[in-house]
Amino acid sequence: MSIKFTITDSEFDHAFSQTRITARYKEALRQIMVHGQSHLSVADSAGLHKQSLSRCCNLVRKQYLLHSNTPDDWVTATVSLPSSLSHKLESIKQLEIDERLKARLGVSDQKLSG
Repeated sequence: MSIKFTITDSEFDHAFSQTRITARYKEALRQIMVHGQSHLSVADSAGLHKQSLSRCCNLVRKQYLLHSNTPDDWVTATVSLPSSLSHKLESIKQLEIDERLKARLGVSDQKLSG
């Protein structure tokens, strides 16, 4: 099973700005990292080497992961659901973040909220 790693346009722009990759690669990398196109098809259409594009993609991905707030063992997924559920999912996410923070700091509920 293969999982495609995609990020939003703004996440891409921020991660790309943290690299020294030339602007020539920017739109090609965006097609891969934001729009989910394959390295090979983008390399062919942009006239770039697949290996160079893959290396640049890895650099941008590393910058994204370095500067994102998503824990390493989490995945980012795009789902369609009723708006009423989006608030519930956001609450679950925040509870998990709070639990991880409490565990890392070694504090109880009372110490964290107070």
